[in-house]
Amino acid sequence: MSVDIEKKGLLMSILIKIGFQSTGNGLEFDFGNCKLKAIQSINQDFKEGYNFFGYYISERRAGEISFFLPLRVESYEQCIAIIAYYLRKADLKDKPEWLQAGLALEEQLPWKKAMKAYDENPHAILEHEWFRIIVKKIRLLSSASTDEDITTFSFVDSVLKIVCNNQTIIVGGLGKNWHQTATVKTKSLTFLPKRIPNRDIYVFIWQTN
Repeated sequence: MSVDIEKKGLLMSILIKIGFQSTGNGLEFDFGNCKLKAIQSINQDFKEGYNFFGYYISERRAGEISFFLPLRVESYEQCIAIIAYYLRKADLKDKPEWLQAGLALEEQLPWKKAMKAYDENPHAILEHEWFRIIVKKIRLLSSASTDEDITTFSFVDSVLKIVCNNQTIIVGGLGKNWHQTATVKTKSLTFLPKRIPNRDIYVFIWQTN
C-alpha cells in the first residue's frame, strides 16, 4: 500500500487511505470491539495534530487507548508504525493488514531512528586530562570574547582541532572522522564546566540545522 507523493507525510490523508472514516468532528476507525477516534487539536505542548483515543473490550480484557500524532509525519511507513506501536497491547477483534505491517516497521519509529542516528554519529573520544586542559583554555578565551568571535571544532585522522578566537588547540583522540566542522559563537561556550568527570569524554556534533 502506498500514498500519492503530494500527500506523503500528511497525516489526515494517510489515515483516510488506511480506512479511517470521517465523522462529525474528526476521523474514526472501527476495529470491531474498538472505535479509535482521531480529533484534530493541540496537545499539552501546544503542538497541532491529532489526538487519538478509544476503548476496547474483549472476552479477556478491556483497556484505554490514547496518543497524539502531529499533522505531518515523516512517511506513510512511519505513520502506520507509530499507530501500530500504540495499539500493540490492545486486544482488538479486527486487525487490518496495515496494522500488521506497521508492527513489522519498528525501525521507522521516530525514537528508534533517533537512537540509531545517535549511535552511528561519529564521536571523538578524549582522555580526561586532555579535555580538562581544553576546557580551561576555552573558558578563559570565552570570558573575554565579543559577539563576533567564533570557535570551530573538527575531528579528522584522530586529531581534534579547535580554533578559538584564532588560537588553535590540537589534541589526539579516538573515533571516526566527523562529516563536518562545527562553528559556534565563543561566548556560548561559557557553559563548559570547571569540574570534569574522571573518565573518557565524548565530543560530537548533534542535530545541526
